[in-house]
Amino acid sequence: MSLFPDKDILPREIESWKGYAQALRIEDRRIFQRMLERCYRYAAAVNTKPEALSTEALLMSILLEQEKEIEHLEKAQSNSSSGRTSDGKGLDSNSTGGK
Repeated sequence: MSLFPDKDILPREIESWKGYAQALRIEDRRIFQRMLERCYRYAAAVNTKPEALSTEALLMSILLEQEKEIEHLEKAQSNSSSGRTSDGKGLDSNSTGGK
């Protein structure tokens, strides 16, 4: 639920970063734009903040998305190091060179 239903802060905040994005190298610009697009997942939360705090809300959305990705990678790494595949199944003894 938005505290400011008549305001759609996120598109305006993302637009305000347009000059920064254009100054980036092409490969960085692509990643930056994808990062900003993912903020739309949190649009309802962003819109709960007053417009004066819209940058902070945008940055928190980015941080949250990155934290989720880190957690996903840590789980994948943990499964890999414990002998499990990404689907959670153990490795077959025949594939490890056993007799």
